[in-house]
Amino acid sequence: MGFEGEKHVIEELKQLGFFIFKCTDALDSDARSEYNKAPKIHGANVTYIFPDILAFKDSKSYLIEIKTKTEPTLFRKTQQLQHGINLRHYNDYLNVLKITNYDLWLAIYERSSHEILLRRLIDLPIDHYANMYQRGRYVDMVYFNRDEFAPFWWFLDITTKYPGDIIISNDAGICWKASKTYTQQTLVF
Repeated sequence: MGFEGEKHVIEELKQLGFFIFKCTDALDSDARSEYNKAPKIHGANVTYIFPDILAFKDSKSYLIEIKTKTEPTLFRKTQQLQHGINLRHYNDYLNVLKITNYDLWLAIYERSSHEILLRRLIDLPIDHYANMYQRGRYVDMVYFNRDEFAPFWWFLDITTKYPGDIIISNDAGICWKASKTYTQQTLVF
């Protein structure tokens, strides 16, 4: 299921003039044969899961982790539609961000709506944490409200003003601004 979202996001980015490095292409043949292993970044005593793609355009680069979701789930407590990701992966992505200093985006491809949603990971507020039963075991998860993500077409209008404000706007004048601050911390559940 995950490759479906990657395919859609990669094709959209290429149509927008981005060059794409699919990080799984860097895996050696032994790693590829082990049931779709994720790319990783290795240190002396630690390894972190690396995002799916590195996108390049106009001398800028963006790390993008792509998740394919069937549909958003309704969190009954707040009546909010949400998407969740594995907490261990979330922490790994934050560590990759610290190591690389790349802009790191989380993209969600919704199969039900065929929409691509995205937001920079450091700017994405966490709604709550929970355990989810997945493949015969409980997995710690972190959940984000769907309405905190931007539609994919906003990615077109990104302008970066260093030291780090990103402003995204659409034709209707709706503007979304995020400052480049490292407020997200590695979480323990």
